Amino acid sequence: MNSLLPNGIQAQAPADGNADPIPQLNDIILPEQLYSYSLAPGWFLVALAVIAIAVIVLLVWQKQQFKNRFKKLALKELNNWHTANKNAAISADVLRHLNELLKRYVITVSGRKKVANLYGNQWQHFLMENGGVEESFAHMLAHDQYRNNAQFNQPLGDLVSQCQRFINTYNPELSDQSTQEGIVNA
Repeated sequence: MNSLLPNGIQAQAPADGNADPIPQLNDIILPEQLYSYSLAPGWFLVALAVIAIAVIVLLVWQKQQFKNRFKKLALKELNNWHTANKNAAISADVLRHLNELLKRYVITVSGRKKVANLYGNQWQHFLMENGGVEESFAHMLAHDQYRNNAQFNQPLGDLVSQCQRFINTYNPELSDQSTQEGIVNA
């Protein structure tokens, strides 16, 4: 007896009606696998661009971490000093210490040639222009550290907060122009 398969092909029954048709089947021959993984040259460029961007981002991040390391150390030293001297009044010794801390920080992040020779009006101008220190505090840091018997009305906390503001806002790249202008104008 012939039967009709679902795809429309007629299957013939074996000559003897009891024979099993399965052993008569041939093995399935699979086609060769096609490799569609070959990348176009554009993908290599995209991969190269992604790697280059990742390297640049890593280098910029590392440079930023390196620069912020000194900022964190200076702020930590300032906070530790302020905690130890919270009840102290502003004196010439206090001004010398804070001025030394600010100068060490600026020399560390900018280089000695840029600021080591600044003092008096030049240092005052530098503090105001590059770190946002108010004029009265900048004058105090630049000039009053040499006056041993001076009386100061401002609280120590305000002076410390001005020093913190300077450390947080000082940017060596932006200070190049203002340092040169300050030397010329002073």
